[in-house]
Amino acid sequence: PICRRPPLSAALLLLALTCGGCGHIDVVNQPLAKVEQIRGLPAGPSKQPVRLQATITYLDTTIQQVFVQDSTGGVRVENFGLEPHVTPGDCVELTGTVAAGASSPELIRENMWILPPRPPIVPVRVTARDIASGKFQYRLVEIDGTVRAATIDHSGRLALQVLSPNQEVTAVVR
Repeated sequence: PICRRPPLSAALLLLALTCGGCGHIDVVNQPLAKVEQIRGLPAGPSKQPVRLQATITYLDTTIQQVFVQDSTGGVRVENFGLEPHVTPGDCVELTGTVAAGASSPELIRENMWILPPRPPIVPVRVTARDIASGKFQYRLVEIDGTVRAATIDHSGRLALQVLSPNQEVTAVVR
């Protein structure tokens, strides 16, 4: 049998078909590992995969929602479920997808594992202006001020009107 070399045009076509994505890294398939990466996404849905290690700072089993925080920020996690049993302060690794990015980051949980304990999250000391900026949304924060009023909001949560230097803030106790 005689071996023939295929025509150059056929070899280039084959190369183009098999290497269509060569030289291009598909960022969508790389799971995000930090909250700051999620906050850097556009506000709308992205379906970007996430694999995040963070500490639970808030938990509401009634609406299956938690807030988690890593060293770069906080994010709300939906579809949390009741398994495994966790409490605020627990360190977890979770996988899921981004439902929203930007200043109101939200994840849809797929899986979660409890990690060994870590040092507790220290609340960030903020001003009323910091809170109003949205930069600290879903983070554990601390603010100085005087409680001017305490009421129950439309969701049955305690709402505090706090007079902080130069501004009044409504703090919802979750």
